[in-house]
Amino acid sequence: MKKIISLIVTAFLAVSCLFGLTACGSDDDGKVVKIGAQTSTTGHIYANCLKNVEAIGYKSPALAIDDMLNGTIDYVIVDSATAETIVAEREGAIIIDIPLSYDTYAVGVDKNQDALKDSINKVLFENAEEINSIIEKYNDFETNKSSCVGFDVDAMVAKAQASASYSNPEAQLVVATNAEFGPWEFVEDGKYYGIDIEIANMIAQELNLELVIVNMDFDAVPTSVGTNNIDCAIAALSITAERKESLNFTNGYFSDTSVYQVVVCKESDTKLDGCMSAVDVISVLTGLV
Repeated sequence: MKKIISLIVTAFLAVSCLFGLTACGSDDDGKVVKIGAQTSTTGHIYANCLKNVEAIGYKSPALAIDDMLNGTIDYVIVDSATAETIVAEREGAIIIDIPLSYDTYAVGVDKNQDALKDSINKVLFENAEEINSIIEKYNDFETNKSSCVGFDVDAMVAKAQASASYSNPEAQLVVATNAEFGPWEFVEDGKYYGIDIEIANMIAQELNLELVIVNMDFDAVPTSVGTNNIDCAIAALSITAERKESLNFTNGYFSDTSVYQVVVCKESDTKLDGCMSAVDVISVLTGLV
């Protein structure tokens, strides 16, 4: 049933984007509703589909939520797991735990490396239980930190700079990511950590390759693959038609219902209190109710 509701909402948004049917998104004072999201993410695409709502892109979802708490914007749309990580560290922010849409995260591979895509698919399939263990571990990072695999940022930056002109790229797995999207990829105590970081490490080990992590802004991740010896992108990357133009995607490593978009708002904001479905949330955000 959740998937059916999500498909209905997706269709509703598609019609809105094409024909501008969504009502004016303004509050009781006539102020245009401002929705923040990390630039080029599913949340940002979603917000841009809400007509007459001002969608504002941020370098990271944490910055968007900080701006919301400061009163610069009204709401944030972000991946549910990332929302939990950020909100846990900030007073005054709450999650409206109603899925707006579901994502499937996959590895985006250089279009000229079909064999690599096939190899990664094999690793993901054969290590499904290990991937589940990694996910569970990051449900409580602070408790499980000692068992999490981290990579020194400074050392990896130097390695990434050298990899761009490395004469033997076949010996490395060079991965583009955006380390501002915990628990998928983030920096703590000078190290890269995260679900995707450990999946990248697992793939590199299984393929007997040296892992190189290249950290960059999220909107640059998809288009960076295939340049400067970058082999693939592992960055909580959902599959979209636009991204398929520059990437070949592996099979998803998370199921449809494990990753979804939610709204984050101020604890004092009661406008979304009565919402029971994604359609209800959209109606409030766009001023239909």
